[in-house]
Amino acid sequence: MLLLLACNSDGPGPSAPGTDTPRAVGPEPLEIPEAPANDSAELFYGAYLDEALGVDVGAARRTYQVVAGSEAAEPNLVSRANLRLAPMAAASGDTQLASEHLARAMAAAGGAPTLVARVDRLRAELTTRAQAGPGRGPPISTRLEGVSPAIAASFAEVERELAAYYRRPLTPRLGGLEGTLNANQRALAGLVRGYAEVANQARVAAVAGNLRVAVAYHDSALALFDTSQVELAGPQLAAVRGRLRRRAVDYLGRSRTAYQRTLEIAGALDGDAATAASRWRVAAEQGLSALDRLKRF
Repeated sequence: MLLLLACNSDGPGPSAPGTDTPRAVGPEPLEIPEAPANDSAELFYGAYLDEALGVDVGAARRTYQVVAGSEAAEPNLVSRANLRLAPMAAASGDTQLASEHLARAMAAAGGAPTLVARVDRLRAELTTRAQAGPGRGPPISTRLEGVSPAIAASFAEVERELAAYYRRPLTPRLGGLEGTLNANQRALAGLVRGYAEVANQARVAAVAGNLRVAVAYHDSALALFDTSQVELAGPQLAAVRGRLRRRAVDYLGRSRTAYQRTLEIAGALDGDAATAASRWRVAAEQGLSALDRLKRF
């Protein structure tokens, strides 16, 4: 079978960015910073002042990126740097990168209420302006080229299921978490089976199907990292966060494997088939690059 199968997946569906030009997400409110305690803090607060004073926002962004990617930086600084970077990415139209910054901010927040609340607020702003659909690759309803009309019709049918998957909201409460996870597990498993069936019929369909599976896992992992932590308050909070984090890390691994499979199949094509698969191949390359930005998870 050409398509990567992983029908035993579980986890909530994503709140994926749309493709329309978004209104700008407001940056985090500026605060009076504390005195720097180390090199990373000095870098962060220097960038912070540059941004606040409008001295050089581009330089501030680059410095935030250094802090966000530093192994030596304190986790709260990594979280804060990603919180500064998220609205910058959204303002430039890259809502997927903004979502990834928020995921990293949440992972580094360590449950700090102020940071968790900021992630939640910014994520809500991104979500309210997003359209249902995958965060990467051709938009849903894109006609599959280079295959027979029958195969294209089968692919389009699975695409409709994909659209329904992305429309499902992710708002789990602690008491209803199991139901949310189970429902999305069934939906995601159904998608994987659907794309597998189409993938067996043509190599171009296998490229497109693997890409869709990779993105679904990728977006679902981000949704798990970004799950509304403030809704999961109480003594079980740490256990629940750990559980969601483990599933998200597993999803990122599944996503990487599916992206790699996409590129493997696409690399073996030539002629018209290679041309038809090119947009899906490029999306897989971009997806792998995005996963590399999340390697600190």
